[in-house]
Amino acid sequence: MQISNIPSDPLRDGLKRISAGDYKPVHELSIGLIRQNVSNPVPYCLLGVIAAEHKNYAKAAELFARAAQLNPGEVRYHAYNAQTLPLLNKQNEARQAADKAALLPIEDALVADTLGVV
Repeated sequence: MQISNIPSDPLRDGLKRISAGDYKPVHELSIGLIRQNVSNPVPYCLLGVIAAEHKNYAKAAELFARAAQLNPGEVRYHAYNAQTLPLLNKQNEARQAADKAALLPIEDALVADTLGVV
């Protein structure tokens, strides 16, 4: 996949494609985005979602934490991390991630629900 075909909102578009089971193009795009800019949090988040979908929760948590580290103001990264950590028996860390996320503006009902469940 060529980098010139980057969607206007790679996170939203990537999440849509992942929910449709279209993993390979999103994976390829994400790797390309990382090669272009290792400080871009979006591809780490997308790769984290793919890892979680494939039940690789340790890798997913690592990728979500990296995305949150790169952009601590994006609530979605913290929420995904908080959602994944209990699957690794890390309830205290999940609560801390959820508490961080709760301090940020939440404009997405699904993100708010995810945090409420955690």
